[in-house]
Amino acid sequence: MSNNTIFFISRKEFFVSLVEIFTLAICVLFSNLPIASFVAVFVLCVFLIRILNKHAIFYIKYLAVLFSVISLMVGCLLIEFTDIYLTEIQSYSKFVGSIPLLSLSFWVLLKTIYLIDSKSKVSFPSEPLKIKRNSTRNAITMVSIVVFIAFFAQFISIAPHPAFVVGLERSAYSAVYLTNPVLNTLYNYSILLVIIPILLIVNDKGWRRYLGFACVLLNILNAIWMGNKFGSFLQLLEIVLIVFSGSMSSNLTNKKIKKYAGISLISLVILILSACIIKSFNSESIVENYLSNRVASQSELWWKIYSLYDGDFHLQNFPNEIKSFFTANDIISENIGANYGIYNVMYLTSSKNIVNAMLKSGYRYSQAGYAAMYYYFGYIGPILYSLIFGFITAKTTNRLIKALDSGLIIETFIYIRLLIFTYSAFANFIFNFYFSTLTILTYMYLIFFRGKRLKFRRN
Repeated sequence: MSNNTIFFISRKEFFVSLVEIFTLAICVLFSNLPIASFVAVFVLCVFLIRILNKHAIFYIKYLAVLFSVISLMVGCLLIEFTDIYLTEIQSYSKFVGSIPLLSLSFWVLLKTIYLIDSKSKVSFPSEPLKIKRNSTRNAITMVSIVVFIAFFAQFISIAPHPAFVVGLERSAYSAVYLTNPVLNTLYNYSILLVIIPILLIVNDKGWRRYLGFACVLLNILNAIWMGNKFGSFLQLLEIVLIVFSGSMSSNLTNKKIKKYAGISLISLVILILSACIIKSFNSESIVENYLSNRVASQSELWWKIYSLYDGDFHLQNFPNEIKSFFTANDIISENIGANYGIYNVMYLTSSKNIVNAMLKSGYRYSQAGYAAMYYYFGYIGPILYSLIFGFITAKTTNRLIKALDSGLIIETFIYIRLLIFTYSAFANFIFNFYFSTLTILTYMYLIFFRGKRLKFRRN
């Protein structure tokens, strides 16, 4: 370790971090004062701007994480400092001082990812992802044709019932209109399947490339039609940017990364505005109310749990979570009365009748991870959660990029699957995915066959 570094970071960065974490800790201690919330948010924003200014690549690699952090923080600000009625938990918003602890937790999350990134020094694949063999290209083309047919068949089946017309969220929509097990499975793995056509976009300039674009557009259209939330689009965009990154790496600069980031942000704003406009045609509520309630719903479980429990531990109930690793039911409507994960948090924060009705319709709330950890482990819970989530996310993302850089097909799909389901697992506090048969098989593959099988390329 150099005399100019402490824990693999520069002395200046180390002492700036100490000031930030000390300030946030003071804000947590005085969280009953509104000013503490604003100071905590300011410190988090300064930290985020500092990271993105020095390492703009962070924006592309962790786009979905950043979106989740920002949406949760904005939602919490709305609940704490504006007058909103939260229908799902039947509560009027008020100030409870939950923002400082959430800000500290997010700082730990982003700092953990940043430190792991700094040590691994993995940015983008070092060269464009090329498919050298005609046989491999033909195979990927055939699979892409199958994917196109599957996506098209899926769209035909749901076209008469767009979610923004029937008024259903994604989960409820799936329960009502995706009753066909084949279409339901296709929906669950669509974000993985779309990677195959993306390879055609990267490698071809003729009709194959148009085939790839058609598959991606159909996937987006299906997602919109089924009422997907904005986070799903951000996950897809993040994966697309990572896969495309090899083609950009030879002449990529911070200026260009910021340009791509700006385009991504504009795309997100257009998506949100489009959703608001569509909603305004189908609802008596005005656009502002829809948008504020949608954002506030991201933080309502955290806010309610924080207001109900004063940092007390509830470890006696945690064995239910351990048991759910192996017994959790992936069908939302089958979890009426469940005492684990997001379902337990829903029952803790809302009336039993409302939760039962929600689950019966195939709908569940959003973002229960930090709320659950606060309920079980008090103030230390969200911070510990950030450390674990940050470590897994950073390691998986960097492994994905290394697999892409080495042209490893199977490993690329394994890490994409792990990354996407990690976002879902930590948002819903349901971790049975990590213990499923398929996931265990992927662990075994990574242990025994990593780097030794099917490749995109090798010169």
